[in-house]
Formats: sequence, C-alpha cells, structure tokens
Amino acid sequence: DVEEIRYFKIADQRSLEVADHGLWAPPCRELLLTDEVRGRAAALAEAHPELGELLGKIAEGIAVEGMESLAPVLVDDMELLIDVLPEGSMALVCDPERVRTRASDLVATSQEFLQASWAATAGGGEAPIDVGAASLRSIADVRDRARELGMMWWSTSPFAADDADLDEDTLKLSMHAPEAYRGDTARALADTKGWLADGWRTVYVTEGQGLATRTVEVLGGEGIAARFVPDLTEIEPSVVHVSCGAIDQGFVDPA
Repeated sequence: DVEEIRYFKIADQRSLEVADHGLWAPPCRELLLTDEVRGRAAALAEAHPELGELLGKIAEGIAVEGMESLAPVLVDDMELLIDVLPEGSMALVCDPERVRTRASDLVATSQEFLQASWAATAGGGEAPIDVGAASLRSIADVRDRARELGMMWWSTSPFAADDADLDEDTLKLSMHAPEAYRGDTARALADTKGWLADGWRTVYVTEGQGLATRTVEVLGGEGIAARFVPDLTEIEPSVVHVSCGAIDQGFVDPA
C-alpha cells in the first residue's frame, strides 16, 4: 500500500512536502512496439548479436528497459520537441552560450563513441549502430527547424553587450541576477527590509508549501510583513509575497 506521495528535488536529493492530490502517472512508452518496429528489431538482432537479448525481446513485442535508446534505428525519423508544440508557441533559450556548449558537447561525445566503435570494428569487432547521429542535434539545427516552423525564437543572456553592438531585434533588460547570500540569512533579511522601505515589490519563491509557510514565519519573526500567496496576480510593495514555484535563481529589476 502507498501511504504517502511526496515531491522530490533531484538536484539536491531532498524530499519535499506531501503531494495532497497524489500523482497522475499513466503508463506510457516513448517507443511503440508496432509490427514495423518489431520487424526492424528482428533484423538488427541478426546483424548485431551483441544486442540480441535487447533486440530479441523488442522483436517479440516485449517492452524492456533501455529500448528507447535504440529508437533512432527502429523508427523512420525522430521528432524534435518543438515539432510537437502547439502552433504559435515561442522558444525562449535561457543562457544560450551554456545551452550551445552543452549541446555541442553531447554531439561531440556521441561522435567520439561512434568513432571508437568503428575503430574496434577495424580490429575485428562488430560494426556499431549509429543512434547518436539521429537523436542528437546542435542548437543551430534546432533553431533552423524552429525557423522552418515559423516559431519565434528568443534568447536571454546574463552577459551584457555594448550598446553599439545592439540591433533592432535586441532588447536590453534592466534586471540582473540577485546577490548570492550563501546561507547568510541575516544579510538577506536586512536587504529585504531595505527593499520594502524603498517601495520595492518583493517575492520569495520556494519549492513547496511547507517551506513557504516556514519562510513567512521567519520573516514575521523579524518584523517583516509577509504572506503566502498561492497565485501571484498583483504584488503590493508593502509586503513580501511568498509563493511556490521552480526557480533556481531569481532576479532584481530596478525598473
């Protein structure tokens, strides 16, 4: 029997508050075992006996762990996430340099594994299955696809450019990353008091309602007006609004 279901943060391996409404998780698979997919799996099992156990079960119509990794060679073509977004959607790339570097690293790593496999083939090993080339894309490829779909593509970067380098498609925002307090609660509370005194609209965002409630208590204990607001609509400047959300790092906007 399931006694309780809690939210869980993968980043720091912490269990959060109880999920009051449970979890809706219907069974699903990224790869459907159609007759065509099963036929391809059977053919590949003969050509690549080292994958015979995995491909053999797929050919028999048995779903096995890890079978999605072979999807690029078992289906006609792969879709990008943006291919299945509703019409009129917009892509917003946060910190494009980091995204671009990460995507390039993934593609390069895939190619290195493939080259190593081909090197082993030259020494008498089996020819590798190239799944990386069909499943990984650079950020430039994704942007080209977005352009084909007529999708708006925005990017936001923490690095400021010189005004002379800005064009008509660039919007310079006044906001910036907040100071990292690194556990210095006293300084964070002092800054919060200063923001309220200066008429700033201040929002604290936590991952769960339990932590949000505790935050309101801590602020109140320091004489700082605060209240928990599940749905942020209007933000008053005289009180700290505490809400729930998934924000790793906030922002400060003097505008």
